[in-house]
Amino acid sequence: MKKKLLNSKRFPLIKIIVILIFSARIGFAQNLDSLFSAFVNLKSRARLTKPGKVLSITVNYKKCGLGLITSIQNNLSKFSAGKQALIKKLLLRPSLQTSIVSPKGLFRIHYDTTGANKPGFSVTKFAVVLDSVYDFEVNKLKYPKPPSDGTEGGDSLYDFYIEDLPAGLYGATTPENSIGNQRYTAYTEIDNDYLAKENYYSTGLNGAKVTAAHEYHHAIQIGDYINRYSSDGFYYEITSTAMEEFTFDYVNDYYYYIDSYFRHPDYSLSQNDGYNLAILNIFLQKRFDFDLLKRIWELMVKHRAIEAISLAVAERGSTIGKELNEFGLWCYFTSYRSLPDNSFFDYDEAIHYPKISFSTKIKFTPPKIGISLNTHPMSNNFILFPDESRGGVDSLVSIITNSDVFNGVNDPNSINLVKYTISSANSPNAFKINDYYYYELNSSNNELFTVANIFNNAPTGDSKKITELNFAYPQPFNYSKDEFLFIPAPLNSQSEAILNIYSPSMRLIYSKNHYVYNFNKIIVKWDAKDNNGNKLPSGVYIFVVKSGNSIKKGKLVILNE
Repeated sequence: MKKKLLNSKRFPLIKIIVILIFSARIGFAQNLDSLFSAFVNLKSRARLTKPGKVLSITVNYKKCGLGLITSIQNNLSKFSAGKQALIKKLLLRPSLQTSIVSPKGLFRIHYDTTGANKPGFSVTKFAVVLDSVYDFEVNKLKYPKPPSDGTEGGDSLYDFYIEDLPAGLYGATTPENSIGNQRYTAYTEIDNDYLAKENYYSTGLNGAKVTAAHEYHHAIQIGDYINRYSSDGFYYEITSTAMEEFTFDYVNDYYYYIDSYFRHPDYSLSQNDGYNLAILNIFLQKRFDFDLLKRIWELMVKHRAIEAISLAVAERGSTIGKELNEFGLWCYFTSYRSLPDNSFFDYDEAIHYPKISFSTKIKFTPPKIGISLNTHPMSNNFILFPDESRGGVDSLVSIITNSDVFNGVNDPNSINLVKYTISSANSPNAFKINDYYYYELNSSNNELFTVANIFNNAPTGDSKKITELNFAYPQPFNYSKDEFLFIPAPLNSQSEAILNIYSPSMRLIYSKNHYVYNFNKIIVKWDAKDNNGNKLPSGVYIFVVKSGNSIKKGKLVILNE
């Protein structure tokens, strides 16, 4: 039997506003009473306010309502029975005056012919827009269409509801009936006019176009792959916002959100709302193709979003560290730094993007200058070193990429301290930038970092290459000090490897499949416990890592104090 998350037939969409106002600023689970009170108060206020909207979304992240609806649904059981009943009533599907079917028979569009919900754009033109969205996302890109909702909305067609939404809210897709494996049928609501005075960047039918592309892909994500928005919402929004650009390249609504990323590229990817990072998927599509983006969603069924991105690029023979660092280079050459002939990088619209902000700026004074930098996992850090030592002013920019996938998923607020030095002379552990500079990077785990440099607005092309690691680390591994062992894996396109651990007498004590981490070195991560989860005695052990037809083997030492 189908399980209903939140019922059909619903009152207009005041639901999103309360969550939008409070969820981004307040720990939602710790403020259920305040959230409920605000929700009910705002609903009552809206009923007494006529005509039109008087409320607007005041937080920065305001474009789409999927994540906020999901928050209410996920926490519904935490409310009392009476409050649950009221929430369900407030979240029912809208009941509008009439509907039409799109020309290709793919969508049903519900709307009012009179009153506050009356569309300010042509519904028949919007119906054609929806069919074009289907043609691009399903027919061209080969995404599966969203699962049928049965007879909800009157038939099995996918339903769009045109309503007078709160100012600034483009649309909302609501997960509705469970079809198993964390997948749901859904329906979508969009605004009825997209007026500039109501804080819409793309107005009229253009606003409806990008919303259709955005929200329909949400329906695909939660219906055909997995509804894990509460954990990976940033990538749901990256994908849907980039899909606007891919489908309707000339609208460019995403321009209005990317500034916050360019101001803080040193944040972890998952610390962003996703609207501001549509350029990540635009980058990945240009570096690879549309199939890579679809592959990420296939991998997300079993993996978190950052892991899925890492796995997808690994299948293409690259690493997440290399690609995130390259993404940093692309983001540097924007605004007035953009290159008209795209001679280095290929953002078609880079001239329209903001310029990147530096994490820090420090004057280079020969023979060397060093800094300590706190880096977040899965982030890019831009450091400017102006140099006046040779007459005039030279500019050296270092992009330091932290590609810690594990903490990017599990602890994006964590910090890895990096000591970074620029010098005018070579040293045993330094990397050459050009004839004038060398750099040296030291951290608790150098393998997580990739560096690129730009001298006087020209990339030096010195990023470290992907190589195989030949030893396990840390060595010796000590249970009282260390959490994981990092063991070398073969360099190939496989995303998983079998890790076998043997005693000195060649007794097999551990054997399991492991996700392959592709930083600058290719590794698997092991907690140094046997198949039953027990710590091992102190001693020397033999590891064998098999990936495809390739094998890596060696010895490691464990201390159990």
